[in-house]
Amino acid sequence: MNQWTALLERHAAAAGPRSFEGVLRRVRRRRQRQVLGAAVGVLLVVGGAALAAARPTSTARPQPGATSAPDTIVVNGKTLHRDKLTPILSVSAPSRDDHLLVLVAGYRDPYPSGPTYCDPWTVPYVLRQTATTVVVGAYDYLVPRPPPPGGGCFGTGHSPATLTVDLGTALGGRRVVDESSGAETTTIVESDFLTTARLPDGYGDRRFFGGRNPGFSEPYLSQTWTGPGGAELNLVEGPPAEVIHVHVQHVGTAQVRGRFGQLVRTAGGTANRCLRWDEGPGDAVELCTRGYSQQLLTVEGLVAFADLLRRPGAADVRQQAPASIQVQGRTLEVQGGAAFAVGYLDPAQPQDIVVHLTTPGSVGGCFTWPVLRVVSQSPDQVAIGVFEYQVAKPVCVDAMPDTREDAPYLRVALAEPLGRRRLIDVGAGGLEALVIDPTQWLTAGRLPAGYSDRGQIPFRGERGGGGSALVTQTWAGSHGLVQLVLQQGQATALGGDPVSHVTVRGHVGTYSSAPGRTFPVRCLSWLERANDRVVLCSNGGDLKRTLPDAELLSIAEGLRPRTT
Repeated sequence: MNQWTALLERHAAAAGPRSFEGVLRRVRRRRQRQVLGAAVGVLLVVGGAALAAARPTSTARPQPGATSAPDTIVVNGKTLHRDKLTPILSVSAPSRDDHLLVLVAGYRDPYPSGPTYCDPWTVPYVLRQTATTVVVGAYDYLVPRPPPPGGGCFGTGHSPATLTVDLGTALGGRRVVDESSGAETTTIVESDFLTTARLPDGYGDRRFFGGRNPGFSEPYLSQTWTGPGGAELNLVEGPPAEVIHVHVQHVGTAQVRGRFGQLVRTAGGTANRCLRWDEGPGDAVELCTRGYSQQLLTVEGLVAFADLLRRPGAADVRQQAPASIQVQGRTLEVQGGAAFAVGYLDPAQPQDIVVHLTTPGSVGGCFTWPVLRVVSQSPDQVAIGVFEYQVAKPVCVDAMPDTREDAPYLRVALAEPLGRRRLIDVGAGGLEALVIDPTQWLTAGRLPAGYSDRGQIPFRGERGGGGSALVTQTWAGSHGLVQLVLQQGQATALGGDPVSHVTVRGHVGTYSSAPGRTFPVRCLSWLERANDRVVLCSNGGDLKRTLPDAELLSIAEGLRPRTT
């Protein structure tokens, strides 16, 4: 039995994931040199720009702020002449506070004697920097003398070079532009993604790649660690549509740091076991152990490894809340923090912040009991967090809650109204949360007979196009599934097939229908102002009682900002 297996068994037998805290305190995160091998070269040919890992440095040190690359350089005693810009395949950075960029571009010299005419030497340069943009270029340098007649160059398939440039200042939120194309690159910031301070025994040699596929605003990152006998441990994080979904067999559920996860077995020539969960709104994670049956991590081992994942530099959120609380006569221990999609202001109680969770709370089973707390307040920002508590027990595998409640609204009072201060979500690693003020959005001035407001703040918010807010309000009718839905924002999703046009609130409106659905839907949509499309829909429910067009128009004309 190796040391990792012994640790996992002790973890499974102990009272929750706290058994690893001693280990975590003794482990410091090390930046490891990573090797981009021949497999990554194959990925580049087949269709992926691969990122080599952490920090190899270029031989010729570039100067920050250079406006152009020099005409000649000297490498291994040879004078090389600048040839041309070469495309940059990928860009990564350890964090936004770091001043180093790692580029994958050009050629790695394969011979100790130094570059030749056939084997260029690639050097990166920081060409221009502004408050919003960093322009980098990778130049190929060649021995000026061509090969003798009849001695042409052969395609040897060298791997691209991994090159480091020093910006001289923190990257921050600036865009990185490739001089060879003039286009912005997808910059992978490692601290935006999960990592671990400890691996199972025998695992190492991390390789990663990532990027941003067309149609998705956020990048994804795939990390793979190689284990004994060719086994692999693979971690993919990014937008839900980016996380690879293959044919799977559902085999159970598991608790992952206060989050509900699914255990699946994937199809393929080897036995694969995966754990999937949502790390936060729009942030999906898949952790897989791959190899032959005897090499796979156990379910407990996979869950234990997932419990160790952290964002680099992020504080353990469990240290920012009481270690235990009493609920319904039970002692619950803090498991971690959960991200929330949106923070809502309450016009009736201006000092309150309200969040809505997508997962119901429970005192028992795999679900946790969420508590919203204020972590810190300053003149510039307010940090709040959803802390999840659970009955102390071993790793929860394939168990469902013994009581299921509606996903809750949680409320916390600040010392004073939020105002223009930023709202920070500590459960999402300190990211800024979207704040929705209901008084800035339209709501129904009157409701049809039988429809009612659901109380609290009936807004459901999410990020729309360009990071703007997209809000949805729903009013329930008195018959079955009858609903009235109002959606506003830059990327509205409601609607159907256009039917006719009408003037609404001084704008051109469109009636649309979705007759092919199980429940008929009739909608009226219009552009209220720039980047603010409004869609008002009537869902007929199981009794097929959609509101008539004249009623929809009357409700639309009566929309007004919410004040109480």
